[in-house]
Amino acid sequence: MNKKIYTFFQVVYKFIVVSFYFWISLIKGLIIYSIIPSIAALYLTIDSILKGKKEDADLKVTFNEYNDTYNQYKLSSFIFSLVMIMSIASLLLLLKVENRLAVIGIIVAVYILFMTFVTLSYTVNYLVYRNLSIKHSFAFAFVSVLKFPVQTLLVTSLFIILLAAAYLNIVFFVAFGPIIYSFGIRIAIKKLIETD
Repeated sequence: MNKKIYTFFQVVYKFIVVSFYFWISLIKGLIIYSIIPSIAALYLTIDSILKGKKEDADLKVTFNEYNDTYNQYKLSSFIFSLVMIMSIASLLLLLKVENRLAVIGIIVAVYILFMTFVTLSYTVNYLVYRNLSIKHSFAFAFVSVLKFPVQTLLVTSLFIILLAAAYLNIVFFVAFGPIIYSFGIRIAIKKLIETD
């Protein structure tokens, strides 16, 4: 019994360490240039932990190797980040406008923000688990957003949960947000992408 508890907390500790590596990777890439490599490294490092392949000392090396493997997608990361930043900026500006037409703009900005997040999640999954090019990954992701509405709603719900976690407790979000995201995506779309 004690060994199971020890093993559980050891795995949780590894997940928290991987979360911090994720944030460090994002910051090193100025966030906008490293979103795809960081998410890909997060997915693959967690897969390694779940398969029992990696020890504590290897986590940083493993994460950095995966991050370097997908580091070529800086332009794609920049484009996804730019669309999200523009959506958030538009949303913040439109929230200050007291006009009935601003409501339409708010709805469009929120829709674009959510769809960009969902498309990014699908794209990285296709990139990592299907080994497709970035063009094909994005094309499949865009179609998947429309083709699988249940999974799209699950990923959108995950995004809302992560936003609420960040708003309520930033420390919890920093430590567990990437792990919640990774497992949420694993539940929502990874199996779908592997079998599609």
